Amino acid sequence: RGLTFEDFNIESEDQKKIYKFCKGYVLGFDSNTYQGNTIVFSGGVGTGKTMLAMIMKQTLMRMGYETHYESVSFFIEKVNKRAW
Repeated sequence: RGLTFEDFNIESEDQKKIYKFCKGYVLGFDSNTYQGNTIVFSGGVGTGKTMLAMIMKQTLMRMGYETHYESVSFFIEKVNKRAW
């Protein structure tokens, strides 16, 4: 079954806001990508960034989209090596 938005444990008002934003982004994915909208997560350890990213990824896959996930450290390493 994979992860769904219902799997995300909301523990604060900030998490509630970002949860709603991310869910809306996925539901409006066609429009968001057409407009060039993207999301970058940042914040402290244990705040749910990776969990929400994986929920979004798996939800989009179930909707028929091809997805890809990389950590920032891996992305920066690729940029530094110019391995495009």
